[in-house]
Amino acid sequence: MSRARSAGLRACIVAVPLLLQACAGSEPVRFYTLEPIAEPAPRDVTISRDDRAIGIGPILLPDYLDRPQIVGRDGSNRIVMSDLDAWAAPLSEQFARTLAVNLADLLGTQNVYDQPLRRPVAIDNQVEVDINRFDIRADNVAVLDARWRLYGRDGESLQASGVLTVTEPAAPESGFEGRVQALSRCVAELSRKIAAAIASRSA
Repeated sequence: MSRARSAGLRACIVAVPLLLQACAGSEPVRFYTLEPIAEPAPRDVTISRDDRAIGIGPILLPDYLDRPQIVGRDGSNRIVMSDLDAWAAPLSEQFARTLAVNLADLLGTQNVYDQPLRRPVAIDNQVEVDINRFDIRADNVAVLDARWRLYGRDGESLQASGVLTVTEPAAPESGFEGRVQALSRCVAELSRKIAAAIASRSA
């Protein structure tokens, strides 16, 4: 064996344990999910009597949010992301499912579906949400800025719409878990606004 090949082999043998040691010492990624509000339907807000079906989606995200990392802001324009704190599933899917569960609880019905549907269902109301902002400010406050629309059975007739900007503080010592909980509370507030609009249409 030549001296060059022998030296290269020794270098590889030394490098492999060092690489394994570096990988073993790296901190694992932490994954998070949005949480439903688990709130019972108010007595005066229910659509279970007419059993209408509600479709959720599409949920439209700006490009800076369409990524695995949880996004924050350092100032008004600078975006920061953590390599160790990420969403357990695509954010648009999590947002739609959380909104669907919230609306089902608030409206007292099980006929709320995030789309696309696995099997054909006749939808009576369609909810669409355009998210402009869904992140954590530098002062540890969660921000949701969104525009929502409620369509009728044909998917084209606009029955209600609104713009919502809501903030929820997170305790500084709670870390990313507290920040995600604050983001979940923002989704809950949006859910209440949409539920009230649906209930008023079905009254």
